[in-house]
Amino acid sequence: MIQTPLKHEVYIIDTGGRVNFFQEDWKSREYRTNAEYTLIPYLKGEGVKKVDGLFLTHGDMDHMGDAQKLIEEFDVKALYLGKGSLQSSNIKKLLKKSPEKIPVKEVGSKTQIGDKLKLHILAPEHVGKGENEDSLAIGATIYGTNFVMTGDLDQAGEKKITQDYPSLQADVLKLGHHGSRTSTASAFVDQLQPKHGIISCGIDNRFGHPHAEVVDTLKENHVQILRTDEQGMIRYSWKMFNPKMKITKQKED
Repeated sequence: MIQTPLKHEVYIIDTGGRVNFFQEDWKSREYRTNAEYTLIPYLKGEGVKKVDGLFLTHGDMDHMGDAQKLIEEFDVKALYLGKGSLQSSNIKKLLKKSPEKIPVKEVGSKTQIGDKLKLHILAPEHVGKGENEDSLAIGATIYGTNFVMTGDLDQAGEKKITQDYPSLQADVLKLGHHGSRTSTASAFVDQLQPKHGIISCGIDNRFGHPHAEVVDTLKENHVQILRTDEQGMIRYSWKMFNPKMKITKQKED
């Protein structure tokens, strides 16, 4: 979540969490989604009532499976998707199940979104199908701190970003694909020169994320590693009249 002072603008990028596969009604079991346990209570605790933009980087369920619950609970002003994501069967099902008609905007590279807070779309450049390689990659500058978030973008997509934006740098890099070795190429890290690398992955996940090669790449580039499986929620915050950034981890090292 990205939130401007006084909650003038609130943006949510992805939803993450437990995979929530669509099933036929007779096969489904009643259970609460990850959003109902974590994200929704957190947002309500922050006093959030509306979401100016909900960004779904692509059609994989671990990136958009809880979106329906968010749409039901909050006044979502717009849904942002990467070019071609409307072809994704998961996205189609989400829109069909949504209780209200929400403006859907397919966006691509070199698009700027927001008023007080500027979000820059870095990828995709071309129309895709809402798959990993078509992930939305987003850049944002908040109080002079540069963030880059890449969804599940692969190394080929990272290379395209460095070619399109040769001066792009990031203080904080949200690693692609949960720290899989299909993302976070050494050349990408070399150019961005991040101080912090955030890895979103589950505890004891069956994929073994993050991959040891990716961790080594970050260490070789002197990047401080922050992992949701070890530290839980990671929050960057600033006071209104003090641009100094503060990092809060749910679980300290």
